[in-house]
This record gives sequence, structure tokens and C-alpha cells, in this order.
Amino acid sequence: MEEGIKMKLVHVARSADPKVGGIEKVVYELSTRLARKHDVTVVCTSSLDSTFRTVKPRSIKMLGINDITVPLEVPEELNDADLVHFHSQNSLFSLLLHKGIKNSVFTLMAIDSLADHPSLIKRTLGKLYSSWGLGIALNSKRLIVKNYRDSKIVRERWGFDPAVIEDGVDERYLATTRSPSQGDRYVLYVGRLERLKGVELLIRATKKINANVIIAGSGDVRYYQKMARREGVEGKVKFTGYVNEDEKIRLIDNSEAVIIPSISDYAEAYSIVLSEAWARGKAVVASSAGSLSYRIRHGENGFLFPKASESEMVRQINAVLASPELAQQVGEQGKKEVKTWEEVVRQHEELYRGILQ
Repeated sequence: MEEGIKMKLVHVARSADPKVGGIEKVVYELSTRLARKHDVTVVCTSSLDSTFRTVKPRSIKMLGINDITVPLEVPEELNDADLVHFHSQNSLFSLLLHKGIKNSVFTLMAIDSLADHPSLIKRTLGKLYSSWGLGIALNSKRLIVKNYRDSKIVRERWGFDPAVIEDGVDERYLATTRSPSQGDRYVLYVGRLERLKGVELLIRATKKINANVIIAGSGDVRYYQKMARREGVEGKVKFTGYVNEDEKIRLIDNSEAVIIPSISDYAEAYSIVLSEAWARGKAVVASSAGSLSYRIRHGENGFLFPKASESEMVRQINAVLASPELAQQVGEQGKKEVKTWEEVVRQHEELYRGILQ
């Protein structure tokens, strides 16, 4: 399909609410920007105030697990579209709606990532579920992955050559004037408040970190506040709850470093927070979970520690706190790795048109 011709596109994801998490933010950002030039519909379970159409098929969330949401009907928009883009082979919602769709793209995320999940049941069942889900996703016209870890797996295991399209950042992360530091020194966590993201690990480590800790994100704040009291660090840890983009930028700018302490590969298909911190020229200390070890080159554009290692995380954080010059140098190097959402949208448009030629 030639450039300039309007495409009828449908994105399929369980949720497209950008406040929920990374997948949701990607679907929201892509759909918002694509809708400026194309006819875009998102099939999901979210109610959104957006510039694109949303279609909510009746569905049931099984066992209280978001990824096991079963659609009870197939929206007609799927069969009317020029192309349907499905997100995450770990989502039952996407997998069940994929059947019979001819022109489809599937974004694969965190392949084999349940192998190190803390839950034995999820590790065991996850292997079977992942194998089944990938079997469905691989029947798409084109595959997308977000990092070179997953690209390598797809090429070596199945012989496909997926497109590698990383996620972007909002342009304001690169354009906004950096706010001056003020107040006590702190390191920053931004993300969902849940076990796999390593929030408990960070709270336990706070006593040994030579700065305060700010934890920004949605989730069960009360649970983690109680944990901070039990650990005796309630005076060093501040919880902000969900923050908007402007507030997030301010928090990143004023921090000494951004910490990504995830304990499982499943939690880190692609860290948008890493990109946002880099866009602000901020040093990042992260675990080796998932794609993080493929994106961060230790000592060059960030600092890595082994998953779930509290002692190594503390050591790396305190080393950054002791060397502001090194932190600044590493943060500026990371900035060179960042793409904007507009660049990411152009990559998707080119891929879509190639399929429809």
C-alpha cells in the first residue's frame, strides 16, 4: 500500500489504559498517533477517553488473572480491517481473537520469561501455555519483537526473522527543560507496585542505601507502606502513588538515579522507564531481568546487578551516589539510545504497508 493512503487498522490487547502498565501504554501511544492519519480501532476491555475508537467485547477474567481474560464474542471490526495488530502472546484475550485473521501482525513479548517466575505453578503451567500461545502467534503474516534477546530466540528456534521495534518515549522527555535539584538526595523507582517488579527487594535494601527512596506508581500502596514500617524504614521511603508525565519528569530530574529492581524476566519485556530515565540523562541501576541485560551495557550506559541480589543492588546504588560525575556521564550515554514515539510509529507504518503491498 502506497504512502499517503489511509489504512484501516485494529489493535488487539486486553487493556489500552496507559496507567496500567507497559503493554497498555504502547497500545495507547501507537493508536493515538496512528489515528491522526489512519482509521484506528482498539479491541480491548478498557474504557478510555481517546482519539481512537475502542470496542469492548464481552469477556471474563479467569482466576482473577489479567492475562487469562477470555473474550466471549468476536468483534466484526477484526474482519473489516486492512490489518490487525495483536499484542503479547502471553495474553489469552489476543490469542483467542487471532483465529481466522488473514492480515495480522503479532508483537511477541518476554519469550520463555516464566521460567524464573517465583511461583512454581506459574513456572510449570507457563511453559505449556507459552508453547501453545507461540504456536498461534507464529501463524501471523509478520512478527515484531522489542529486543534482541527475543529476536535471537525467534530466529534460532523457529527460523523467522522478526522486526525489532523498540518502544519510544513522549517527546516532552527530550524537550522539557531540566528542573533543578532540590531537597534531600533520593533514588527513584517508577512502575507498578508488585512483587515481580522488585519493590519488596528495594524496601528491604533501603536501610543500606545512602539516600532516601521514592517509590512512584499505582498498586497496593498500603501493603508496601506496612512493609516499610516493619523494616523500620518508613522515614526513608516515600510513596507517591500514580504520577502523571510532568510529575514523573520532575521526580526523575531531581533523583540521583532511577532503580529498576525487577526479580523476574516476565516483568521486563521492555522497560519504558529505562528509556524515560535515559531521555532525561539520568543514571539507571537495574537488575539483569529480561531485556534489561540486552539494553544496558554495564558501566557504559547504566549499571547492572544480578536478579534478586539485594547486596549487589545496594553496592551499585551506593557507588553511583558516591560518584555524581560518573552517574552523569553514564546517563548522557544512555540518552543516545532513546527513540520518540513518532519514530516508533513510522517504523510500524512502514511494516504495515509492506504487508499490504
